[in-house]
Amino acid sequence: MKNQRRRNSKQLKEEIYNITYELIKAEGYRSINFTKVAKYVQTSRSVMYRYWDTNHDLIIDTIIYHIENTKSDLNKLDFDEGNMRENLIFIGYKFIDETQKTPFSYLNLLFNDDTFNYKNDLLPKVRESNIKMMDYIFKLAIHTGEIYNIPPDIVKLSYFQLLRSTTSKSNNSIFKYNVKEIVDDIIIPTISYYQ
Repeated sequence: MKNQRRRNSKQLKEEIYNITYELIKAEGYRSINFTKVAKYVQTSRSVMYRYWDTNHDLIIDTIIYHIENTKSDLNKLDFDEGNMRENLIFIGYKFIDETQKTPFSYLNLLFNDDTFNYKNDLLPKVRESNIKMMDYIFKLAIHTGEIYNIPPDIVKLSYFQLLRSTTSKSNNSIFKYNVKEIVDDIIIPTISYYQ
């Protein structure tokens, strides 16, 4: 291409991520290919292959880049709805609302991708964030005497996994009453088991 301009590696990758992300939003992830992205970014396919082996790798890295660079309201731990059940329901609604907004809406695509778990460090960050939210709720519940022990991480993570699973099965449109059912029928009994 004649109009290629010299950019450092970081600038070029950011440009590629931004163009790819816009294309994903406009045309869907299946439309992404190195030729199309290279044309928009004014670079060559060979440059693209220096960073990624496949279109799939580019898509995954683009989504991760945008998730890591977007502020999430989920990490604001300043709520107290009065009791553990209401706090769990509150964070469940908040989680669903957040995961329906881009770029977080693409998380289900990532969590359902077999290669995702092996090639990046976003999953541990998501796990850590989920555990932190649940620890906050459990500390409030301990303070009010609702529980006496903080349950193990598997219990903390299972809530979000159930929410993720439910949203992905229903095309990201979970009905709000499902959150209450998950809390009442699964999460609270599981928490009680560890008390």
